[in-house]
Amino acid sequence: TYTASDSVLTDTAVVSIQLSNANDPPLVNAGAPLTATEGAEAVFAGTYSDPDGDAASAIHWNFGDETEAFGMLAPSHIYQDNGVFTATLTITDPTGASGSDWLLVTVDNVAPAILPVEAPSAIHVGQALVLIIRFTDPGISDTHEARIDWAVNAFQTVYINRGTRQFTVQYVFTEADEDHPVRVRITDSDQDFAEITLTIDILPNRVLLPIVQR
Repeated sequence: TYTASDSVLTDTAVVSIQLSNANDPPLVNAGAPLTATEGAEAVFAGTYSDPDGDAASAIHWNFGDETEAFGMLAPSHIYQDNGVFTATLTITDPTGASGSDWLLVTVDNVAPAILPVEAPSAIHVGQALVLIIRFTDPGISDTHEARIDWAVNAFQTVYINRGTRQFTVQYVFTEADEDHPVRVRITDSDQDFAEITLTIDILPNRVLLPIVQR
């Protein structure tokens, strides 16, 4: 009943109001911020509730690195490069209403690792020392720079393209030296590095004596 009055006249009317059920979107929680390392699994833990008691009809994760996952609240994901990524969880109910939440994922760089180097244990002066060097790095977007210190004031720099994990270098020594150190350092584009030192015996030149016939 609605009553209106202007202090002189009063009138009353009956008003009917019809209410229909309104759907509310899901309430989404993507979880706390995560820290991971490139090449290792990051595990997510999303949750949601629905004010209307509806079950989710669609669950969608966008990991922020151009990859997605569907149908899982707690997926795992491997980031292939370091950086800070925004991961977004979206829940959709059967009526099409959706809710979203996001979190930041901080992915740390991993330094390269040098695998055992193919190299001889000894060479002669004037003979080329050939090194076949392989390494690993989970950061698929990284480029690398290698420095080989052959001797004092004698070094070589190699620039390695993205995706390449092997290279070959060589050097010719002019002086003999027992247990001569050769240092190999590989630095990624985030300035993390790995380093090893090889020990090579550099032997004097072999002297071939003439054959004397008697």
